[in-house]
Amino acid sequence: MAVPHGGLAAAEPYKLAAGDQIRVVIPEAPDLSGTYVLGEDGGAAIPIGAPLILEGMSIAQAGDAIRRALEKTLVSPTVMVELAQLRPFFILGDVNNAGPYPARFRLTVVKAVAIAGGFKGQSDPYTATVTGIRASETMQVGARQLLEARVEYARLQAELSGAETFDASSVSATGANAQDLAAVVTRETDIFETRKVGLQRQIEFLAKEAGIRNDEIAALTARIKATDAQLEALKTEIGSTEELVKKELMLRQMIFQLRREEGQVLSTNLQTAVLLNQARQAKTQLEIQMMNISRDRKLEVLDRIKEVNATIERLGRQLSADRAVIVESESSTSPRQQSDVLTTYRITREDGTVLDNISSETEPVLPGDVVEVRRKLADMPQN
Repeated sequence: MAVPHGGLAAAEPYKLAAGDQIRVVIPEAPDLSGTYVLGEDGGAAIPIGAPLILEGMSIAQAGDAIRRALEKTLVSPTVMVELAQLRPFFILGDVNNAGPYPARFRLTVVKAVAIAGGFKGQSDPYTATVTGIRASETMQVGARQLLEARVEYARLQAELSGAETFDASSVSATGANAQDLAAVVTRETDIFETRKVGLQRQIEFLAKEAGIRNDEIAALTARIKATDAQLEALKTEIGSTEELVKKELMLRQMIFQLRREEGQVLSTNLQTAVLLNQARQAKTQLEIQMMNISRDRKLEVLDRIKEVNATIERLGRQLSADRAVIVESESSTSPRQQSDVLTTYRITREDGTVLDNISSETEPVLPGDVVEVRRKLADMPQN
């Protein structure tokens, strides 16, 4: 015999599934009577052998299945089955106490929200007022930080493009006052000018150093040409002297002296070549440094732009959250238009069916459903 839960009957027989609790009464076998929860496999662990798979059955069908299993050991057993507790539904999103709750017949989304402690942020007027005040303070700080990040972003973009001046006219004082905007723009303009002048001075200094190296290279090159000419003259003189020696003229001493002078000139020429090579290397390093300094500055600016962008996105989300908290606070302490807060629901059924953007508060919630509550301000400005 099957007993309906709570005396309520659905339009069609309720189908059992994992998580449902059934109460079984067997007069002929009191030790088998009790409450059983259907496991993940849909089976009830009644100690009469292997778990009975009851998933998909009605209460009446479950009673018949248990009775047939008992008839293997008992003669004409009596089995009474009732639904002790429906399997849970799950609620998440903008509610105070998200989680699983036992399902009920004729459950709607608004009743499910009530079971989960109401919409998030709703509380007694005192708590709501305190929360609203704190959110207002946080929002003011966040608005100032967002303004600073936006002005810094504009300054970095100006640096990256090589602009001569910093123009922050595209930045508006959203959420902050005009004085804040003027102060931040003044500060960032000073930073822009300081960094621009500093970069120019660095490049000018390096260019001056490169010019000095150019002069040094020219002087050393001229010196090498002069010593080359001197070397050629000495070679010519040595050749002439050797001819005189061949003619048995007593000029050996002169040849020795000339050889020594030749060695000194070769040594000077070698030293000069070394200095020339060092000067050329120094010039190359300066040229590389001049190219790298602008590249490094751009890389630094690009990295900072990424950081500022992330800050802007974070502060934008924070301000939106603060605005939502303030609206919830005001809704708890003063009457508001229903259109101010838009509430929608998303329900995922056990079979995978998804009902999205539901606005009706009477939408049924079935056992095993996952309900997501979404709330936003209908007139909330965009960041």
